[in-house]
Amino acid sequence: PPQGMLQMGTREVVGYDVDVCRGIAEHLGVKAELKVMSTAARIPELTQGRVDILTAGFIYTEERAKQVDYSYSYLDAVEKIVVAEDSGFKSIKDLGGHKVAAADGTTSAVAARASIPGVEVITFQDNPTAFLAFMQKRADAFAASQFILADYVRTSRETRPLRILPEATMSSPFGAAVRKQEPKLLEAVNEAL
Repeated sequence: PPQGMLQMGTREVVGYDVDVCRGIAEHLGVKAELKVMSTAARIPELTQGRVDILTAGFIYTEERAKQVDYSYSYLDAVEKIVVAEDSGFKSIKDLGGHKVAAADGTTSAVAARASIPGVEVITFQDNPTAFLAFMQKRADAFAASQFILADYVRTSRETRPLRILPEATMSSPFGAAVRKQEPKLLEAVNEAL
């Protein structure tokens, strides 16, 4: 949440990235067929032809750009860290020597390692699993996009009050991705955006 999630009751996939995907599909004159996958599976699913376009919280990195082609940016992602309200952490620098949970294959994990000297980043299959580990106190903090963190802060108020540390670990644009060597599809995606 809010990029993509299963809606309670209907189990329908909804969210900002879902809306972007559907808008691109509408512009292309096709019906979007959504596929739920782990963060780490996104690039393999695309490069192996099991999906045609990624709009799954896909933040631009140079490493990823070597594997896929990015569209124009449609959102700026700011990576941050959340901690328990009653923790003594005031800054991301205070997390050196501590454990930070993050989803495997995300820029959140990479950014936490790069911006916090001495941190131990432990990764999990996806954001909900990493967040659960943090809530179970298996980690001292949780790293994700500020959009994701804001939703977790809001929804966990009753069980464990949280706060987002002020500094960003990274800021980067979200974009859609297509396989390399598909310039016409990339052009159509950019036109749709």
